[in-house]
Amino acid sequence: MKVFRKMFAMVAVVSMMILTSCNDGDVETIDPEIISTGYNYSGTTSVSSEAGLYENAEMTYVVEFDESKETATITLENAKFAEMMPAMTMQFKAVNLEVNKFGYILRSNKLIPVIDDVPYPAYTITALSGIFSFDAGGTLNFVCAGIYDVTAYLSPIVSE
Repeated sequence: MKVFRKMFAMVAVVSMMILTSCNDGDVETIDPEIISTGYNYSGTTSVSSEAGLYENAEMTYVVEFDESKETATITLENAKFAEMMPAMTMQFKAVNLEVNKFGYILRSNKLIPVIDDVPYPAYTITALSGIFSFDAGGTLNFVCAGIYDVTAYLSPIVSE
């Protein structure tokens, strides 16, 4: 079992290095049109808290890059992290963005979500991280209000 854990950890580290490694040559090979628009995702959002595990398959996520490509805004539509919570639209603004030829990485140590153009510090988001490929989607993790540990497994929404 220990060998399996070590092998898994090594594979995870190597995968992260491949996904995040980027030099100036990689950036120049990115088609500017790829990153000039937002990305729409759906999937399963799993929320772990003291109350147990809650899953939401109704949430959608929109990731929009700013013109400088250094930050992104994430919009969560039908955001709901617990059974009794009403669904709402929530935005995470000025999230750090790293783009490479394979996809992008989102990071923020701490941010205040915005709901209906009003900041909500009571729902502070911490430890946000996301890894996405341009064509296959990705995973987004964060903690909301210090009590909701959120993991979203996301696939692109394909327009017809």
